[in-house]
Amino acid sequence: MMRLMFFRAATLRALAVFLFLAAPALAQTPQRQTQEDDYTRYELLGPDTAQFRILYEVTATTPGARFFFNAIRKGSIASDERVSGMMTGQPLKWEVVSGAQARTEGHPTAM
Repeated sequence: MMRLMFFRAATLRALAVFLFLAAPALAQTPQRQTQEDDYTRYELLGPDTAQFRILYEVTATTPGARFFFNAIRKGSIASDERVSGMMTGQPLKWEVVSGAQARTEGHPTAM
């Protein structure tokens, strides 16, 4: 009985040490965002507007990705944005995030 209790205690200590040392490696780090089949079309709007519309289609290919980041060039002002799933045509939830948040969540070159 005493031998079994010692074995269990030693096993639990070894497991605790392993989990403590392995925790950083087991923490899920975001994968680098990947994409394919990019298509961009620029449509000039009326001359009096001095604007254009951009249609951007992309296939996100990062396995298990929860987000897709599309950078807006510094100094650009985006308006009338819409995001929809190409398979369903349904609107997708989207939001503007900081460069720091984008880097944390998988877009390492975001500014």
